Amino acid sequence: MDGNRGSGKSELLLVDYAREVGKGWGAAWRGILFRKQLGDLDEMVRKAESLFGMLYGDGFRFLHSKSDYRCVWKTGEELLFRHLANLEEYSEYHGHQYPWIGFEELTQWEDDKPYRKMFSCCRPTMQGIPTRVRANTNPSGIGHNWVKKRFQLPKMHGRVIRKPGEEARVAIRLDLLENFILLHTDPGYINRIRMAASSPA
Repeated sequence: MDGNRGSGKSELLLVDYAREVGKGWGAAWRGILFRKQLGDLDEMVRKAESLFGMLYGDGFRFLHSKSDYRCVWKTGEELLFRHLANLEEYSEYHGHQYPWIGFEELTQWEDDKPYRKMFSCCRPTMQGIPTRVRANTNPSGIGHNWVKKRFQLPKMHGRVIRKPGEEARVAIRLDLLENFILLHTDPGYINRIRMAASSPA
């Protein structure tokens, strides 16, 4: 998912994980959500607590200890919040298995190596469980060019890319103008975004 600020990319990433919560997978539905630096996940934690708190009530809680730092459900599912600064840090996850892997702000990684390496950890923890790798990003950042090339943007927005020997992939474009709740709650937000932009485009 890519798009401008305020389009709901982070919430959509969280909801994509939550699609399988409560479906009977229990502890087998285990996900991991990455940012390049752990401190960058603070806003995502706030959104997870707000969103999942509304959806699941006391059936959900967030463990704030940096050694835990995860969403947990009474039904056993877990979503870990972790950092992956570079390829060397992959060794911390080698041998792990996660049916769901997410990346917040994909263009913050300067190349695709840590992202692609983690694909080896995306595998089912029980028969029949789905597997997914998801990412979101703003159209900027040090990794802008490799993300644009991998997803063949803008030409292939919304179209599935299939290459021999690779998982199918698709980029979904989101726009602030589609976030009716935010714009209704704060109609002036779009003007603040314009003021903060480096160019009219």
